[in-house]
Amino acid sequence: MSDTSLVVKSLLGKYKRVLISTNAVLKVRGASWYELSANVSADGHEALRLQGSLNRDAISANLTLKEFNLAYIMRLVPEVDALGGIATAEIKVTGTKSTPSFSGQLEILKLLFSPSLIPDTLKNGSLNLSFDNKMVGISKFDGDLGGGTVAASGKYFFDKNSKSSELTIQVRDVQVIHTRDYVLTLKKADISVSRPGKLILVDGDVVLGNSRLLYNFTPQMLIAMLKTSNQPKPEQSDLMRSVRLDIRVRNSDNLWIDNNLARIKLKADIALVGTISNQPYPDG
Repeated sequence: MSDTSLVVKSLLGKYKRVLISTNAVLKVRGASWYELSANVSADGHEALRLQGSLNRDAISANLTLKEFNLAYIMRLVPEVDALGGIATAEIKVTGTKSTPSFSGQLEILKLLFSPSLIPDTLKNGSLNLSFDNKMVGISKFDGDLGGGTVAASGKYFFDKNSKSSELTIQVRDVQVIHTRDYVLTLKKADISVSRPGKLILVDGDVVLGNSRLLYNFTPQMLIAMLKTSNQPKPEQSDLMRSVRLDIRVRNSDNLWIDNNLARIKLKADIALVGTISNQPYPDG
């Protein structure tokens, strides 16, 4: 049987004001061998390139993302207030149809990221990530946030029988909250998160910077806070019950309560130990 080719010279569409253009070539040899080559562009800029083949015994595919501007994705994700950066990625698929093997890597430079739930924007970020059938690894993640810097690295291992992970986070001089009522600054934080089995272990050292409670309490609020409640506590999820904390919290020289109740400078050296579901007890 001779080869058969299907050529798509141009397929245009628009999704949320993003013009998507696709061209592709599909070749068929006999009844069991297929080869596909495709390119996808967003607003005239090349986004994806796919080259692959499939036959009765094996699969081989290569997906490439080259210097793609993440700003195009922002229009598709309403939960994100800001997104930018230049992404380069390569994903390879080999093996058989029943047991495929995946591997790949992703690099993002000049990352700008602001999800709606976070009151600040990560700027000048970079990310290096790799993965295969058994592991996802972050060799580098860093950026500027809240007047300071954040960085992280780690790995997540998975197979059919067990899962484990390890993650380290470093925070330096980041103002987490700055409102009329609250100011919270992390001068330094070194946190490690690990999951050797079913438990999630979170431990580390946190040093507070300039942090203030400025909220003015009304008498009604104070009375409500002092009242005891007989209502049952909401049931905690399995995830909350599995988290174990061992975190030391200290402060530098700027920890204040400054409201209608008091103006007090505090000194803190507290260890938070226990589970999230049962409210970790402070010691210090």
